[in-house]
Amino acid sequence: IPCSLLSHPHVFIDYTVNFIFDQNELAGVETQWIFDEMYSSMLIQDYDVDKDGRFSNREIITTKQDAFSNLENYNYFVYITIDSKCFGVKSVENFSVDVYDNRVIYRFFIPCVVPVTPSYKKIEICMYDETYYVDLLPLGDDPVRFTNEESIDYEVKVFEDTKESRDYGEIYPYS
Repeated sequence: IPCSLLSHPHVFIDYTVNFIFDQNELAGVETQWIFDEMYSSMLIQDYDVDKDGRFSNREIITTKQDAFSNLENYNYFVYITIDSKCFGVKSVENFSVDVYDNRVIYRFFIPCVVPVTPSYKKIEICMYDETYYVDLLPLGDDPVRFTNEESIDYEVKVFEDTKESRDYGEIYPYS
């Protein structure tokens, strides 16, 4: 009997993005991933070695090596376009791990320098796992933030990206 095989997520992440401006350019994007309680409990059990409810510098390094660095092979689940041109995420900086309300939070910075010009630039950021093992959703009604944007004119739209469907058009990531 023929049937469709659909994947389903095992890890759930709520995320925010913060566009960081430095003088007259976008310096990059800081993102925050808030994991679901079940996956968080696994991370805490495996990597909070001293069981103090916090991640020490050594524990953060181990967590990054064992439970984050491999995502480099998957573009860190982050897809950025600038004026419809793909920007390859080559590295991340300032990786940190915190625990709040029994949920593990990853924070990291994606260098993405874009000079500010008189004409508008369309910058899109979309987060998803192509395998749908991990489900990434924007956090609440205000998942996009800005730092040092006082002289920047911008417009924000958060939407389901119907160009990037998963599971035969059943699931769409957010941009």
